[in-house]
Amino acid sequence: MFFRTLIAPLVALAMAVGAAGAAGTAQAHEYTLGDLTLHEAKARTTIPNRPTAIYLMISNAGEADDRLVAASSPFFEVMELHKSEMNDGVMSMAAVEAIVVPAGGDVVLEPGGLHVMAFGATRAIKEGDMFEISLTFEKAGKIDIIVHGAKIKGGHSHGGHDHGGHSGHNHGSHSGHNHGTTN
Repeated sequence: MFFRTLIAPLVALAMAVGAAGAAGTAQAHEYTLGDLTLHEAKARTTIPNRPTAIYLMISNAGEADDRLVAASSPFFEVMELHKSEMNDGVMSMAAVEAIVVPAGGDVVLEPGGLHVMAFGATRAIKEGDMFEISLTFEKAGKIDIIVHGAKIKGGHSHGGHDHGGHSGHNHGSHSGHNHGTTN
């Protein structure tokens, strides 16, 4: 009797904690750093040994522009800021030095546009996976956020085309390159 009396509340507590945890993973995380708010961070699902793209929205409630200048994660060998563009019917992608977050406005990192490109993942990213990345802003500083693996439609698949020579070589050589800025 004592055993059942003790176990029943513990089982109920464990189920409640599990349900709360599951509900928490289903919700998008929102982060604040100074005047910036970051939300809806997600990464395209991948197969092993393929790069992925990370997307999110960044809002700036401040009176001055800020710039996203770097991204890093222990989950990836190299992370770069990128911009995809359609030129003469051909989609191209290039690294950029920074991504401007306009004062009083938003910047959306999305398929077919600005995004964070991540190379050399330690494992494939599946739908529902979560991992941490660090984003560094010129004025606001550095923040760690959680990114969710998701099946993302739109843009182009990063798993099956050339990334401007990124596929199959040492990405360490990109450090310190000036790739231009984006406005």
